[in-house]
Amino acid sequence: MKKTVVFISVFIILLSAFSFSACKKEQERTAYEISLVLNGNKINGKMKVDFYNDTDNALECLKFNLFANAFRKDAKNSPVLEQHILQSYPNGLSYGQMDIEKVMDQESELDFSVCGTDENVLRVDLKQEIFPEERTTVFIDYSITLANVIARTGYNDVTVNLANFYPILCALDDNGFYECTYHAIGDPYYSDCANYSVTIEFDKDYKVACSGKVTESDKNKVSFAIDNARSVAMVLSEKFKVQSKTVNGVLVNYYYYDDKRPEDSIKFAEQSLTLFSEKFGDYPYSTYSIVQTKFVQGGMEFPSLVMISDQLKELPYGEVIVHETAHQWWQTTVGNNEVEFGFLDEGLAEYSVVIFYENY
Repeated sequence: MKKTVVFISVFIILLSAFSFSACKKEQERTAYEISLVLNGNKINGKMKVDFYNDTDNALECLKFNLFANAFRKDAKNSPVLEQHILQSYPNGLSYGQMDIEKVMDQESELDFSVCGTDENVLRVDLKQEIFPEERTTVFIDYSITLANVIARTGYNDVTVNLANFYPILCALDDNGFYECTYHAIGDPYYSDCANYSVTIEFDKDYKVACSGKVTESDKNKVSFAIDNARSVAMVLSEKFKVQSKTVNGVLVNYYYYDDKRPEDSIKFAEQSLTLFSEKFGDYPYSTYSIVQTKFVQGGMEFPSLVMISDQLKELPYGEVIVHETAHQWWQTTVGNNEVEFGFLDEGLAEYSVVIFYENY
């Protein structure tokens, strides 16, 4: 009890000291509709963004982070740490990028530019200002070349990791649009909650692990949706096996290809999901996917999906599942600017691991 009181007290102090980005009511959220075609290492994408201005200011443009451009040949900021280059590029250096082909509103094309400190931002100039509590819709046609790299975004001999596969609106704070610069370490992300509907078509017999709930699935096409999420991600593989379990009404899916004790791995997810729901509040989504994948770092969290490195040994493997599950509360639900204040969500997630070990 004493530790719980201390935790709550510290958390209240953090809330008062830093600006957390709370998820908005449904009628006040931006909505993304994304359609993708994956062919080899190429993605053709079409995206509709129904933007809601929840600020107090009129906006004359929209800005989107282009995280996939971090893999460009001439990028200033490497997406991989120098000591991880050989491990991340087992087949030699490889590059990728995102190209913006066309931007439109409901009637005609819009002027746009790729800018930022490292070609990491898309600026779309609107034909008229959007005032507070107004909406506007833009359509973006784009393409991505995936690098052959073991990272959050890229393809390898086992999986296709698709984080950051779309232009994502820069979060809006008191200074306007917050432009994120990609970093090889930590989580260079800061985005607002939105509703997502995604469809991906592909040319192989992939199984798809994704954020949110699958709404349609056949041999070469999967659609999924999730509301009130800061981003979405997915992992594709021809080698996936799947174990599923329902935990307090949540469908938990464990995707793996090299795990001799998958029942133990999904148990870590089950126990941590149950415990953290009791301690911190209900898990906010109807599904949760734990995905074993090629990944140099231990794990990476996204709303209702986490990536777990296949290089981890048994004990740290389970601990990373617990840590990434904790991120479903710290940053996914209770948001913060991970670029500048990453110690907040990481500190709270790691403290949650301590709570886990005190109970199990």
